[in-house]
Amino acid sequence: MPGSEFCSGIIVDGYPIWRSAVERMLADLNVVVRAHTSECDAGVRLVEEHRPDLLVTDLHLPRHPYGGAECIRRSLEILPALKAVVLSASHDTAQISVALRSGASAYVTKSAEAEDFASAVRQAFQPSLYLAAPRLAREGAFMGATPAARAGLTARESEIMSLAAQGLSNASIARQLWVTEPTVKFHLSNTYRKLGVSNRTAATHWLTSNGFEDELSSRAVDAAKQASGGLSRDGGTEESRVA
Repeated sequence: MPGSEFCSGIIVDGYPIWRSAVERMLADLNVVVRAHTSECDAGVRLVEEHRPDLLVTDLHLPRHPYGGAECIRRSLEILPALKAVVLSASHDTAQISVALRSGASAYVTKSAEAEDFASAVRQAFQPSLYLAAPRLAREGAFMGATPAARAGLTARESEIMSLAAQGLSNASIARQLWVTEPTVKFHLSNTYRKLGVSNRTAATHWLTSNGFEDELSSRAVDAAKQASGGLSRDGGTEESRVA
């Protein structure tokens, strides 16, 4: 697991400068990069040869629009225990879905902060028990845990969601936390996916309905209660602000 002991990794990306940057970031996480390449086929061969713990790949590879997804699928057939993280320039939700369906543990945009990439890699090795375990097991495991932890939210996701629930725009949250706006969108999208909702109003309503009040400001709680009457049956609502 990164941060506690050394593990190995393979990088697949079409640009040498990105491969070098990712290798440096992984070194900080105690991940030793065994090899890197720009091609899907070569990446699969490297996985078979080195049997790494981690695969970091771009979704779009030279001459192959979804080469990263194919690389992940084929690599997992060889090494089911492999953890895969996609690092891509695209923010398109359809492409994110392609990556996750291929078996990726996480999807990180190239405009995200280094700390967000590091968090995604750590989570790949320490997935939320709430999301992965059977119902009875996870209820016992999370007895006494915070609502945010039970929902599988990271500390940064909780922080950003709290600010979003107060009505702050993505740009305002980014300025306050000294991160990029795409980073805010990335964490909000992850939050919505984990909670099974489609927007910030529905997410805030879910959180306040599930014991999250202590982790949100009183202003956010009041706003959520006022907005809850306008939620549709599926937890959605019309919003002018896009997360």
